[in-house]
Order: sequence, then structure tokens, then C-alpha cells
Amino acid sequence: MRIDDSNASHYLTITTTSDLTSNRTLTLVPGDGNRTLTLNGNAVLSQDYQTSASPQFAGLNLGHASDTTFTRVSAGVAAIEGNNILTANNIGVLVQAYDVDLATWAGLTPSANAQSLVTAADYAAMKALLDVESGTDFLSPAAIAAAYQPLDGDLTSIAALTTTAYGRALLELANTAALTALPNAFVGDSGAGGTKGMVPAPGIGDSGRYLKGDGTWTAISGGGDLLAANNLSDVANAATARTNLGLAIGTHVQAYDADLATWAGITPAANVGTFLASPTSANLMAVMGSEDTGDGAGAVLVFSKSAVMENLWLDAGTASLPPLQLQSGTNTTTAVAGSVEYDGTALMFTPIGTQRGLLPAVQLFRLNANLVGASATGDQAIFGKSVTLTGSTVYAFEIVYSLSKTAGTTSHTMSFGFLGGGSGTTNNILLNVVHNSAAGNPASNVTATRLALTTTAKTVITGAITTANTTYAYQIKGTVSVNAGGTFQPVYALSAAPGGAYSTLAGSYMAIWPIGAAGADINVGTWA
Repeated sequence: MRIDDSNASHYLTITTTSDLTSNRTLTLVPGDGNRTLTLNGNAVLSQDYQTSASPQFAGLNLGHASDTTFTRVSAGVAAIEGNNILTANNIGVLVQAYDVDLATWAGLTPSANAQSLVTAADYAAMKALLDVESGTDFLSPAAIAAAYQPLDGDLTSIAALTTTAYGRALLELANTAALTALPNAFVGDSGAGGTKGMVPAPGIGDSGRYLKGDGTWTAISGGGDLLAANNLSDVANAATARTNLGLAIGTHVQAYDADLATWAGITPAANVGTFLASPTSANLMAVMGSEDTGDGAGAVLVFSKSAVMENLWLDAGTASLPPLQLQSGTNTTTAVAGSVEYDGTALMFTPIGTQRGLLPAVQLFRLNANLVGASATGDQAIFGKSVTLTGSTVYAFEIVYSLSKTAGTTSHTMSFGFLGGGSGTTNNILLNVVHNSAAGNPASNVTATRLALTTTAKTVITGAITTANTTYAYQIKGTVSVNAGGTFQPVYALSAAPGGAYSTLAGSYMAIWPIGAAGADINVGTWA
């Protein structure tokens, strides 16, 4: 293709030097405007030179080629005229980071001696360079301590004091005798505190005086109280005399009391004296006219008819002391009518003949308000509580409760069981469950379902429940033999979340009481 020049005197030929393998198209896109392409040298276009492209150059010259040439050295490293360009990452690695102290040192020209000192190998070399020798040019701490008094804070404080001739004389005293002679004193005996000390020496006229605790010589009060020559005649009063003689009333001798005077007129019986000397149950019975119907620890104290005892009054209990406490023991071989016994597990009473029976000590919990559960699977405490039972003990129990909900139709079943806490385990259990259900009203007359369980594990006790508004009523009775003690908690569990939570209704309760020791039949009464 030929293009004429500006005056049509010559033309420009555009051709290709490539050996094309097929027809090719060179497209010039000037856009909607005038464009000018100026070529002042050879140009090789082999990559994208748009502003959005990333063209690569082996080198880049600015101005004349020998002025400034940018070249690539390696990844992330560029050079100008063969010298690498430093980046921020090189500061502190290839070059020293700027520091104002280094700038100060840069302004100083160290002498040859200073340079030698800095490059010395060790302290010995430094001392040699400085011509400083221990013991000649300076003293070691040991040499200072040997030749001079070391610095001490107490010595500094003493140095600030202005002494007197008397004070210096005290420091120069040779012994204790010289010390006591100077203030006209002597060292007395040890006092109540066990320490000797200096006291003023007696003077003229002190021979008849005594040394008081305050360190003064004082005349004896009354001219010599309690002296044999005075025969107590000069004691100030009788109370002082009794005190001096160790006969103070109320301290050394019994003070007068009208009750004591009354007792003095009574001659106690021999049994009373025996009891006061040894207050045992046997001596008490001897005093009160009673008899012992047994021997040893199993003895029973029975008051005779002469010991009138129409009513028995017990003091009120306290936080640490009950009004009546029975000690555990062995029940009588043959029950006695009217007797109360405690074998360490259960309390018993015999109302007729030998018909001993249990007096239940019931632990009971009753809900006063509805207890809302959760619309979920998993164990839910019926009462929100658990009871702690004792090991090796058999308990009887009764549980009455109702579960009610007003929403949720997702099909689910309901299980009942017990959870144990800690190391608690059971030997065996038997419980009878009676339950019924009614839509909405728990008082509805619905046929009850009955079943017996022999496990504490949760057991499904209902069929599928799909009614939103429903109430289940339960009555459970049974006994459980506890192996290791621990908590005992009745729970229910739902097989699926119904969409509405059950509530344990107010008035639901559980009662449980011990009936005997585990490991054998429980036999209380006239069973044969």
C-alpha cells in the first residue's frame, strides 16, 4: 500500500516482511476523531501498550542513554546505572536505619586512643590502655574496708549528733558497776516480766521504805500493816485485812447465801450423795424410787407409781439440740405394748400386744405452683427436685402428679423413670403405675391404664399423643432397695418435641420414707 506525502512528490510504502501462511488483516481504529502517528525511529510493537496493560521492558532509558538507565536485577529489585535501588525493607538490613544518636556520633572524630579503647578485647586490656592498676591507681572494696571505715547509714546519723561530756562519759564506762554508779542506781531483781533493770539506789532515810513498781522509795502504809508487833491493829479495814491474808469473801471463801443456809439444814440421803458423786442412770433410779427392767445399754427406766409424773414437759429445741432424740439400738426380741424403738433405720411403735409397727418418717415435696417444662426431648424433672437417699436402706414411696399442655400436635410418647446422682445405685425396685389421660380437663372420667415396672430406667408408658390440649394423671406406689447412697429423682421424657410444653400441675407431690435395712426381707410386726 502506498501513501503520498504532503505535496504528492513522494510516497510511503506500507508492506509486511512476514511470510504469511494465510490472509491476515491489519485493523486501524482511529475512533471518531483525528489521530496522528509520529515515528522518529524504529518501533517494534510486540505486546499490549494500552494504559490498562502491563508491558515489560528489559531496560528503560530516560533522556540520553548514558544519563539514566533503569534495569531489572531480580524479582522486586531494580537498578539505576547498575546500582540497586533500596526499598523500605532494605533499611535496617542493607543500610543502617537512621538514629539521632548515630547522627551525633557521626559528628565526632574519635582519636586513635579512643578507637583503641573501644576495640579492646576485655576489661584487662582496657585497664592496660588506661594505665590504671588495682591497688595503685584505685583501691578495691576489700582494700577500702581494710584501710577505712565503710560507709554506714547509722554512722552518718551518729556523726550528725552533738555529744556532751556526760554522754561521752557513758561511752567510756568500763563495766556494769561503773554504769550504775554514774546515775547513783543499782540493778534490781527480775520483775514479773522476767527482766532485770536499774532502779534508784536508796538514800538516807530509805531503810524503812519499800521500792514501788514505779521506781520510787515509799513509806509502808499504816506504819507496818500485818507486822507481828502490830497484831493487825493498824490495818485500814477488815476487807483489806482479809485480802492481805488471802481470805477475800467471794474469792477465797464462799459468800453467805440464804439458800446455802437452807441447804445446810438438810441432811442428804445416802443415795443423793451417791448420785452427786457419780451421776449415772443407776444412781438416778436409786434416788427417784424407780427400777431398771433391763441390763446394760438396753436397760429401760420405769418410774414407780410413787414418782408422780402426770405430764412430761420437754424443753424447746435449739438450732443444735433437738427437744427429744432417740439413740439407735437393737429392738427388743419380743415387742412390748406402748414401746417406741429406733433401730438406726426406721422408727417403730407397738400399739397392741407384740404388734410392732412402723412410724413412717416421711420426706415429702409438694408443688405450690405449676412447674413449666420444655417442648423438647431429654430428661425433665417432674418436680424440679431430687431427694438424697442413704445406702443399704429400703424405702417406700408414693408419687401423685399430673402433666398438662394446651398446644402442640406433633406425635410423641411419654416415658417415666428415675435418675440417680453421684455413685448412687439400687439393688431392686418395684412400682405400680396407674395413669389416665383426658382432653383438656384432668377431671374427665377416662379409663385408667395400669402397669408394673421393675427398673429405674425410663420406660414408655403412653401411646402416641397427637392432641394439643391434653392432661395425664399419674399415681405411682412402690419400694426401692438402695445399694450406694445418692440422689433419687423422678423424671419424664418425650420421644419428640410436641410443639407445646407440659407443666407439672400445682398440688403434685412425692413422699418417701425408710422401712428397713437392705439385703433381707423387711419383717415388722407379728408375721409368721
